[in-house]
Amino acid sequence: MDPIKEYGFTAVDSSATKLLATDAPSTGPVFTSVAETPVPKTALAQRINDYVKSRLPLPVYNHSLRVYHYGLAIKRYRFPEWHFSDETYFLSCLLHDIGTTDENLQATKLSFEFHGGLIALDVLQSPTHTSVAPREQAEGVAEAIIRHQDLCEKGKITAVGQLLQLGTIFDNTGLYEDLVHEATIADVVKSYPRLRLE
Repeated sequence: MDPIKEYGFTAVDSSATKLLATDAPSTGPVFTSVAETPVPKTALAQRINDYVKSRLPLPVYNHSLRVYHYGLAIKRYRFPEWHFSDETYFLSCLLHDIGTTDENLQATKLSFEFHGGLIALDVLQSPTHTSVAPREQAEGVAEAIIRHQDLCEKGKITAVGQLLQLGTIFDNTGLYEDLVHEATIADVVKSYPRLRLE
């Protein structure tokens, strides 16, 4: 196994505009149901899902799962050559806003992305659990989280980090709507509805 590919470290353009301008498909995206992009069934994915679900408000938890499903639909349509594991992307999506909880915001002066990345690194490698991420996977997830708001027009970013950015921006703003089929959006929102933060 190549950890660079498996954990999403392959360097790609930071500029989504530049990245999306190359090798555009001749047809639009196809419907990708939530059932076609299942949540990983690994012990690690389940542990992190339980951890995040018990800490994030439901609207933010649902956002994280929408980002996961949208991202995999985008990857299948636009970047099939990116070979990182669904588990690595799932962990990145679930943990990308862990730094936004009241407890975590009050615990540091760091920005939520940086603090969240450090939390993810610790939680994924916690020796008190039997399901521990390999160091390279934990680092790939942490870097993606730290950079998920770092929208640069120059330089490089990891493939998993770029997909996290694309999925997050799409869910938050609707930008890049040409990458996701309307029926995919409807299915994802039906499964993980948009709720108001209280």
